[in-house]
Amino acid sequence: MSDLADRAIEREEELRADQLRAQQRAAALDAPGNDICADCGEPIPESRRRAMPSAIRCIDCQAWAERLGKMQSPGVGGKGHEDRRMTLELFLSIGTGAAIVVSGYWALARLVVAQFWKRLDERLAAQELARQENRRIWDERFMRIEERLESNERDITQLMRELPTSYLRREDAIRENTTINAKLDALNARLEHFITMRSHT
Repeated sequence: MSDLADRAIEREEELRADQLRAQQRAAALDAPGNDICADCGEPIPESRRRAMPSAIRCIDCQAWAERLGKMQSPGVGGKGHEDRRMTLELFLSIGTGAAIVVSGYWALARLVVAQFWKRLDERLAAQELARQENRRIWDERFMRIEERLESNERDITQLMRELPTSYLRREDAIRENTTINAKLDALNARLEHFITMRSHT
């Protein structure tokens, strides 16, 4: 790009020099009936001179000058076509270089965006795998908790079924012991009474 810029600066200086020389020759070139093109130095066709006696350029150079907006600054004879060719080559070179640079930046941007989306997809996939793994772990934990709860419920139900037949309440045991002690005391009293009666006879 620096070479293209240098060439553009040099070309601009040459065009300014040509413009200065052309202004010095403008009086002679503007004279009616001039049959030499002010830009390319080629003879102006007679048909054009008849149609426009004040013409200072041939048809091709006039069209090119109108396209570039240089009607007021004709170039030096013999250099018009070469100048246009060099200018066109310069524009094409600059355009090609700019297109290459833009294409390079575009390709780089596409690569960066593609890498970004790829890493984002990988990160999302890793997060999804971690989420599924955590869900599996929690499902196992909840399943174990539910199994323990069901086991405890079964144990409690079985205990409630066996409690009346296998276990005594404290008050029932006390009542039963009191009854047994009372019966034993009564039996003991009878034995003592029987022994006493026996001893008297």
